[in-house]
Amino acid sequence: MTDINKLIERLGRKAYRREAPFEPFGTCDVPCDADDYGAEEYLINPDGPEAATALQTLKEENERLRHDIARHMEIANSEANRGEKLLAENERMAEALRRCADIVERHLYLQSEKVEDVRHIACASLPKETDNA
Repeated sequence: MTDINKLIERLGRKAYRREAPFEPFGTCDVPCDADDYGAEEYLINPDGPEAATALQTLKEENERLRHDIARHMEIANSEANRGEKLLAENERMAEALRRCADIVERHLYLQSEKVEDVRHIACASLPKETDNA
């Protein structure tokens, strides 16, 4: 970020010049110090202030986007952790349901065995039909 700050500073730099005699052609502008007599301030880069403002705006937008990305990554990580916990809980529930299904199947089998036993007992206790008719 310091490179951007330096660039913003450089885009806004100013220099000073003054008129000086230039024989035999008249006068010309020569560089001078700010406190020289007749010194005029001018921008080294005429588009510098607009470029510096645009660059500063982009820098601020970049910082906001980085902050938003970091925040969204934090949310995504939190959701991923939550998803992993839910997945683990889902696996535990699935295993519990499988055990319940096994128990129910075993009880149904035992019930059907008891029904068969009762049928055999009931059939055995019924009087046998005779074919005397």
